[in-house]
Amino acid sequence: MKNNKIEVEHTHGVTPGLATALITLIKQLENIMADLSGLTGAVEGLSTVVDSAGELLTQLAETIRTTEPNQEALDDLANSIDAQRQELAEAVAAAGGGGPTATPNR
Repeated sequence: MKNNKIEVEHTHGVTPGLATALITLIKQLENIMADLSGLTGAVEGLSTVVDSAGELLTQLAETIRTTEPNQEALDDLANSIDAQRQELAEAVAAAGGGGPTATPNR
């Protein structure tokens, strides 16, 4: 392929119709590969979001285990959960996941 044009060097036994069909098929495959590259990037972005969510959940579990129960601590923890849920919803939306944004349960 030169300058975005496909050149057929040997046409022995290849009809013009077949050559045209092959050229069309090659162009379609190039488009599919470009789409695949875009999808790969989107999946990598979502993987980052999933990894971050996992870290947040791990930190949250540890905070719950190590915090002595009192109303102020529980309110702070609930506020932290709400903020992290919103952050996660925004990250998913930014990565192309769409969907509704999170709202506090209060």
